[in-house]
Amino acid sequence: GYLVHKSVFSELLEDALRCEVDAGRGKEAGLQSVRTLRMRLLHWVVDVLRSPLPGDTKTWILRCSERMGMVAVAPYQEANHVNLAVIAYCLCRCCPSNTEAALFLRGVLTNAWHIPAEARLFIERKSDMYGVYVVKPGTLLKMRQLGLQVAVRSFEREVWQRSMNNSAMYLDIIMQFSDYCCFTYVQGLPKVDDILLKWLFVNTLL
Repeated sequence: GYLVHKSVFSELLEDALRCEVDAGRGKEAGLQSVRTLRMRLLHWVVDVLRSPLPGDTKTWILRCSERMGMVAVAPYQEANHVNLAVIAYCLCRCCPSNTEAALFLRGVLTNAWHIPAEARLFIERKSDMYGVYVVKPGTLLKMRQLGLQVAVRSFEREVWQRSMNNSAMYLDIIMQFSDYCCFTYVQGLPKVDDILLKWLFVNTLL
């Protein structure tokens, strides 16, 4: 478990309560907004603390959360540590945005990481929801040249032997992700059943 000081989210929660009250929805609506935001923030911060990010980066994210994004200096980043920057970006992209203050915080956090424009093509979601893409040949090589950690899973043998169903393939694909790996490159499927595609879309839903 983790010990997180209550002040880390106090200003965000006070703002959530104040916004509901000022909008005329009453204190009870404000308290419900606080409970919802607090639960989402706690789940999110656990993911941040469990991540492989450096300790000073985690500290900066917590300090930024405590001050609702009012932190001037972003953490130092090595130019060749693109994969860590992507991990940080993806984690910060999941920051709850229930209120305007939380949405502002998420914007500050996601804009803090130096990620090459070519790498952003693989992490910015066109629908702002799902993270499944059909790509052209040569994409895997390009991703690795950019410094991204990519797991590869080929189903050529299983397709030829007809030895895996959709459930097994789904579990196999999502098991490729790890603390250091945000991408799974799937090969060898001449077609993808609708149900498998649906499960993968739901798994990557923000």
